[in-house]
Amino acid sequence: MEKRLIWIEVLLKIRLKKSVLWIQAAAMLFLMWMASVIVLPDHENMHVLVYNEDGSFGEQFIENLKENAGEFLFQETDDPEILRQEILAGHAKYGLILKAGLEEGLQKEETEDLILFISSEMSDNGSSVLETVYQALFSVYSTMLLEHRAPQIFEQEVLEDALALMKERNEYYKTSEKVFDVTYEYLSDVKEKQQEERDVFPIRGIAASMILLHMMLAGGETVSLGKGSYEHNLRKWEKREYLFWKYIISSVLLAVTAVIGCNIFGVGKSLTTEVLNMVFFLFAGSLWVILLGIWLKKEAVYYGCICPLLAVNVILPPVFFGISTYIPAVRWINWLLPVGIYLKMQ
Repeated sequence: MEKRLIWIEVLLKIRLKKSVLWIQAAAMLFLMWMASVIVLPDHENMHVLVYNEDGSFGEQFIENLKENAGEFLFQETDDPEILRQEILAGHAKYGLILKAGLEEGLQKEETEDLILFISSEMSDNGSSVLETVYQALFSVYSTMLLEHRAPQIFEQEVLEDALALMKERNEYYKTSEKVFDVTYEYLSDVKEKQQEERDVFPIRGIAASMILLHMMLAGGETVSLGKGSYEHNLRKWEKREYLFWKYIISSVLLAVTAVIGCNIFGVGKSLTTEVLNMVFFLFAGSLWVILLGIWLKKEAVYYGCICPLLAVNVILPPVFFGISTYIPAVRWINWLLPVGIYLKMQ
């Protein structure tokens, strides 16, 4: 036991004296902060902001939108710049600007450039919200169209009665289910997959990836030194144990930085839970790097595999996106990757 304590003390002193380790810790904290301020697409965000330039008719149209909103939440704003800023910030998914002359244009059947639709690059194509807009627009446009076309169809003596009948039937078909009787069914497995796709952990994933990279580089030192290393003179199992502690101790500063960063940037659980998860990750990562060193004994091969292996640990686990949503087998592969194991515990 005394020998192990000496190992830990010596390794800790050697590592903490290296200025590059402190630079890495600062870089990790910076990247975690960057991940915390980046706005990722939120599939649950169904806010649509509407700016009205067409007075009372625009207000009526907005009310129709709210009544036929479906899954969307339409909110009026009094500033088009705020509308754009809210979309860019991810607080709203889409925006609509009802241009001046909307009512007049509909009355004359001049429907081009009356409504401006705005979305960000991170939004989808907006077909769903556009269908909702068309539905609300048709509820007011159909009446205008009847009034505009009726004199061209009916004689003057029957115009009034015919128009009244057409308006009555129009209202009936708009409010009844005779034309469309829609039933919505949600499949539980689809909803679960959508939830899995949203469950990504960029802040924790970046921290875990940097710690794993540091461990692999420490493993590279062992491979490079070969017979000239201290551990080479130890017995087989003593060597394995020494390397186990070496990789963990070399990453302690980064691990502490990661735990602090998770709490600072609002993704941390209780301090005890965060520390336990990180300790488990360090153990798993150290064992993984030891096995990597056993498998890849040549220095050139080892360093050549670091980038691909790190990429696998970033791409397959849910760091930025959940590939397992589309390839179920990835869920099991993640249990073989240190970053995947760490994120599975969240």
